[in-house]
Amino acid sequence: SDISILPNPNKGTFTIKGTLGLPIAIGNEEVTLELTDMLGQVVYKDKLTAKGGKLNEQIKLSEIANGMYILSLRSEAGIKVFHLVIEQ
Repeated sequence: SDISILPNPNKGTFTIKGTLGLPIAIGNEEVTLELTDMLGQVVYKDKLTAKGGKLNEQIKLSEIANGMYILSLRSEAGIKVFHLVIEQ
């Protein structure tokens, strides 16, 4: 997969953009997004739809503390993990 999180660091608003990397991306695919803090506590969870295997979703998190987080994206293509820094 070729997915990026922009910008990083950010102020709680970021975009998940890219392709999932399936051999043939036909139709829509569900992607589970999970954001955890460094203690492993889930602070945000959502389901996104990758249209034709492509993601371009803006996420807005309000009232989230500054710090480093782990963003996990799960789909049929596998799991992609990112380190995300929030500085408000």
